Amino acid sequence: MSFGGDKSEAVNAAGKALVDAGFFGAVAAGNGDVFGRPLDAGTVSPASEESLCTVGATDKNDKAAYFTNYGKVVDIFGPGVDVLSAKPGNGSQTMSGTSMATPHIAGLGAYFLSQGTPAKGLCEHLQSISLKGVITAVHNSTVNYLAQNGEAA
Repeated sequence: MSFGGDKSEAVNAAGKALVDAGFFGAVAAGNGDVFGRPLDAGTVSPASEESLCTVGATDKNDKAAYFTNYGKVVDIFGPGVDVLSAKPGNGSQTMSGTSMATPHIAGLGAYFLSQGTPAKGLCEHLQSISLKGVITAVHNSTVNYLAQNGEAA
């Protein structure tokens, strides 16, 4: 999911219900406040729902994006700066945001689901195969897990 707002028990309950029903839920950590200053993702929804897989953004140099929200609810990072994306109407455009990083994690999750990995514990599986400690400029309260598929290059 690539939306967010102030922390909402109703939104978080809907996310939890999705997971409880057996689905994998990847959600954007968020892109900070109206001035682009990162926030603790624990203060926004649905990122603050701990049963969902909350995704932060990195750039092409594996640096945490200046805008990415942070905190203990962020589970993993994916590419989220200057990502080529579909443009409404026709064509493509380059976009940045945790909403660009989240589909990478959702797609990786879909791949592992297709290989028989259960949805329950899938975010933890993605964390276990992630590249650890390679992201620079990560907030000190946030994991340093960069998503990857676990295959040798």
